[in-house]
Amino acid sequence: MKPFARDDVKAVLARFGIDSAFRVPDVDPSEEIIVLRAADFEVIDPDKVALAIMTVLPNVKVWVIQEHVAWQVEEL
Repeated sequence: MKPFARDDVKAVLARFGIDSAFRVPDVDPSEEIIVLRAADFEVIDPDKVALAIMTVLPNVKVWVIQEHVAWQVEEL
């Protein structure tokens, strides 16, 4: 994800009260997987957050998931 896109996604997440998130690197270029801490994930509607992110990344499928040890992530 390019730096300007990261800033756009961070701005969307901030509207939902999320100040820290991660992404899964090395996925298909047509997808972004945004990983949230369990505490944040439990209080949001992941579909609403994904749709909001898709407004700033219109040509990308977005998945919003809860953190799990199986995912290798990098800070957003």
